[in-house]
Amino acid sequence: MMKLKLIEHIKLTKELVDREHFFSVGYCEAIETHLMKVLVSWVAGYERYYRISTDDYASFEEYRPAFYELYKNELGEDNECFTQKFMGAQALRDYDGRKNFQMCYPSKEMNPFGHYAYCNGVLYAQILWDKGTVYVPPYQKVKNLNGDWDYPLRKDCYIEKDPEGKDLCFCLDIENGK
Repeated sequence: MMKLKLIEHIKLTKELVDREHFFSVGYCEAIETHLMKVLVSWVAGYERYYRISTDDYASFEEYRPAFYELYKNELGEDNECFTQKFMGAQALRDYDGRKNFQMCYPSKEMNPFGHYAYCNGVLYAQILWDKGTVYVPPYQKVKNLNGDWDYPLRKDCYIEKDPEGKDLCFCLDIENGK
């Protein structure tokens, strides 16, 4: 069985803010890694989280143009931002499911998005349904060498169906430890 670490909030220490480009970098003690938090303007603003290296954190301090170039996709507002460095977000619209997938099944919770479940470098969305808890991966899509899209996190998942048998969302297969 896979080991999941539940995390309520993403908090950074040693946070450095770039107000001009609407993001910050810092260290997240809960998951023991450096992150970049990008503010996304939407109906309500929310944050996307990206894994960065210790060296990249240092390069942000020392030479920002190089950092901007290295993370231009992640800092962009288009679909190119969902790279393999994308770890998760505060909004379920960035997770791999149909629109409003979390409301498909009854839940005792007003908002079925419980916490983040950290596993293998990814912040899965913990969805608390009365029928059981599922862990939905963030939406990662990466262009391969022939120009097609790959979805790397789907390989460890199964597809949850809605009551009518239609695809609802991808869910981490924790039982089979994929």
